[in-house]
Amino acid sequence: MTGPRRPVEAFLFSLVGGLLILVEGVLFLAVGSVVGSAGYAGASVFIGSLGALASLLGFVVLLVAVGLVFQPAAHRGFGLTILVLSLASLLVGGGFYLGGVLGVVGGVLAIVFDASSFARGRPTLSTGPSDRTCARCGKLFAGDGRACPFCRAAV
Repeated sequence: MTGPRRPVEAFLFSLVGGLLILVEGVLFLAVGSVVGSAGYAGASVFIGSLGALASLLGFVVLLVAVGLVFQPAAHRGFGLTILVLSLASLLVGGGFYLGGVLGVVGGVLAIVFDASSFARGRPTLSTGPSDRTCARCGKLFAGDGRACPFCRAAV
């Protein structure tokens, strides 16, 4: 039996974007430490704060991107979260701006992801004569019901 399709493209864009945002945040933290040791306490606190925020945003984008793979049914919520956090990261440099842009693309891809378009037209393995594949969600189910038990779409 074939498994559900996963938003791999959205995951990859979001993963790379989150990594870049995280790396930039860590670099800001290191620069803040160097600036502080040079005697510029105010600048150190400011740069360190930017680094902490960027690191946090990057880490959360990474976590949510992994969530896309393990829970593809929640792709819209995960995509919106990635989109908002990536846009927010642009205020602190956004992973050299490239990470923020990649995160935005990944978030949009996750929001518009449609697993059912992949399932249509692709043969699925059947375990019996009464097994059916839902045209909307692409899941295989047994029986002769008039609606899919997963998404309630008429079949």
